[in-house]
Amino acid sequence: MKKLDLVNITLQPRRSRGLPQVGQQIRLTACKDGEIWQGSRRFSYRSGQVYLGVVMAVAEDGLIDLRTEEGQELRLYQRDTAFEFEFPV
Repeated sequence: MKKLDLVNITLQPRRSRGLPQVGQQIRLTACKDGEIWQGSRRFSYRSGQVYLGVVMAVAEDGLIDLRTEEGQELRLYQRDTAFEFEFPV
């Protein structure tokens, strides 16, 4: 029987807990490859890709409207696991 070494695992909290404010800068990092439909347009993203933008509107359920620096308008839920949301709280 092999002896296993125990290693402490430190869970890291999500960086952003609350909802962002309108006008606040936000950074999105894609966690996996995928695509979403925004109206009649398709938006494709790649894992590790970073988007910087400004929050245009926020709903209480976590739906965030934002505009990226490239001029793309996105509507995403903060709980969406495809992206990691970062913003100062």
